[in-house]
Amino acid sequence: MGVVENDWWFMWQGGGGGTYRTPVLVTEGSWEGQTWQLVVVQSEVDGLCETLVWTGPAAGSASQWMSCGAFIGFPAPTLSGAPDTPINDTGGWSYGFPAFVLGKVIDSATQVEIRFRNGHDPVRLPTLAAPAPFEHVRFYVAPMPWALQNEISATAGLDDSGNVVACFPRAELRAVVSPISACE
Repeated sequence: MGVVENDWWFMWQGGGGGTYRTPVLVTEGSWEGQTWQLVVVQSEVDGLCETLVWTGPAAGSASQWMSCGAFIGFPAPTLSGAPDTPINDTGGWSYGFPAFVLGKVIDSATQVEIRFRNGHDPVRLPTLAAPAPFEHVRFYVAPMPWALQNEISATAGLDDSGNVVACFPRAELRAVVSPISACE
């Protein structure tokens, strides 16, 4: 994996111009026959951004999607006063493509546990290391039905021993640093 050398849509959309640094490929894969790449980029104004890019033959029909925000070591000046967070989660879908969940977490988290309000069993996902300059951040990505995404109550970052090291309780839906106890 490494630097992504393309004319990425986010480099020019919305007047972003010079606000993005060089995009980096974290991983790539395929779900239901649709190929994708997880790409991360630092924005000088929006913090740390990740995007799931559909790369197969039908990719031109997919909507373009990106999530950005303040993260430890990557401030977001446009979110005035937003603290750097140790974990986040987001999800998305595009017509004709599998729905997905993805996010970023501090590097001590080797897995994330996604918890649900509706009694659905928690889902554990491994985290993925990223190349420089994002080696102190781990990422996760997986297919997840849109209806289930709407039931997420919290996402916890877990270390090798299963201890909670980061917590994002979705019920709060605020860009705040949440206490770890909210996920224990």
